[in-house]
Amino acid sequence: MPDSPYVYGGIVALALISYITIPTPFQPHHGEEPSIQHVFYYGWLTAISTGFGVLPLMLTKNLAEYWVGISNGKPASCSDI
Repeated sequence: MPDSPYVYGGIVALALISYITIPTPFQPHHGEEPSIQHVFYYGWLTAISTGFGVLPLMLTKNLAEYWVGISNGKPASCSDI
């Protein structure tokens, strides 16, 4: 699966979108509202960064139940429910 051409194509697509959509200037000038391009780009970076969280799970074949419990318990302990 990791050697699939779709994986490499997806990585290239993510890199191209990340490069092409960089707002100019990178941060709005002092006192200026962020443009829609700024909002899109920062949201895009957030989505890409969130997706990196799955990488450790892709590198392990069998995850012990203990670690599944730890990884599920941490976010649950931070919620306001």
